[in-house]
Order: sequence, then C-alpha cells, then structure tokens
Amino acid sequence: MGITKPYSQSFFCYCLQSDHVNYKGHTYIGFTTNPKRRKRQHNGEIQNGAKKTKYKRPWEMACVIEGFPSKIIALQFEWAWQNPRKSRHIKHIFNIKKTYGTGITKQFHILFHMINIKPWCLYPLHIYFTNQEYYNLAQQILNNTNNNLSIPIHM
Repeated sequence: MGITKPYSQSFFCYCLQSDHVNYKGHTYIGFTTNPKRRKRQHNGEIQNGAKKTKYKRPWEMACVIEGFPSKIIALQFEWAWQNPRKSRHIKHIFNIKKTYGTGITKQFHILFHMINIKPWCLYPLHIYFTNQEYYNLAQQILNNTNNNLSIPIHM
C-alpha cells in the first residue's frame, strides 16, 4: 500500500453585512471551510446558520480571508477580529479612543490592522472582496494617509 498525501483543507474567515432594512450596516465575523455554503446557511437557504444572524437576514458576504495554515490559527484570527479590544495581539491599538466608524468600515479597519501585525503578517493570507463596492471602500481606507495602513507585500 502506497503512502497517501494527507487531506488538505482550506480555512477561511469572513465578514458579512446585513441587507435587512432595519439592520443596514450590521456585520458578522465568522469562520468556515466553505464560504458559499456558510453564506447560504446564514441566509436560511440551508440548515445550520448561526442564531445570531437569523433576524438580520439577508446577509451579503463582504470579504473572505484565506491562507491560514491551520484551523486553530483561523479560529484565533476570527476571535481577535470579533474582539479587538480583548485580543492580546491588537488590544493596544484599540485601547486608544480612536474612532474607526461603524459597520463594514470599522471591520475593514480592524482587518487591515490585524494583517499588519504578528502573527498574521507572517502567514500567506489573501483577502477577497466580493464586489467592487467593498473593494473601493477598502482602497479608500488604505489610501487615507491618517490611517497609516497597508497590505503586506506578500499578500
């Protein structure tokens, strides 16, 4: 019997934005191995969506981050993105009373800070924006000289 290559699985973190009339601008950060299926779950098209997102449907996927070397690292990234004031990696940035806006703008600011610090700047992460509007917002945030943010060269 020959040696088989271990199963290779991709791990993703993602940001959703609510399209519900009463919840415009609300966001949700999550982890998955299948972003398309997970979005369908959040929108109630198939079972096993998060209870937290049930009443703010429909959801639109704003961005997906790929390239985590393990499930543990992806889950740590997700937790830090959800809890920037508690994460030991980035709380020093967010303890300063800066305002980064709200909703998706705030989530993109946090994301861009995170990908520029260890340990995440060491991983071959890739950010995918799901439409031109989100990509343009990301560019606007990165081009703002007051932010002092950039995408690491290896990304």
